[in-house]
Amino acid sequence: MLGERQILNYFISYLDDGSLKNVPNWNFTDWADGFQRGTGPIGEDGSSAVMDLQMLHALQSAIELEEYAGKDEYVTLYNDLAE
Repeated sequence: MLGERQILNYFISYLDDGSLKNVPNWNFTDWADGFQRGTGPIGEDGSSAVMDLQMLHALQSAIELEEYAGKDEYVTLYNDLAE
């Protein structure tokens, strides 16, 4: 669980008003047509709907893991962020 928490904490540090913004490095999504270097569209404010959806999925998966482990404080934190 420590690895899951560390990775989520990294991305949580880039949350701004419920949306990931200006996440550095190469945020690969897919080699789809129209994506530059495999990175999905990024708004003028640095946000990305694709990355927000991935973050939501990661939070939902983490909630399930933390529930199984009985770590209610993380379940609450991740639920709050996912809302």
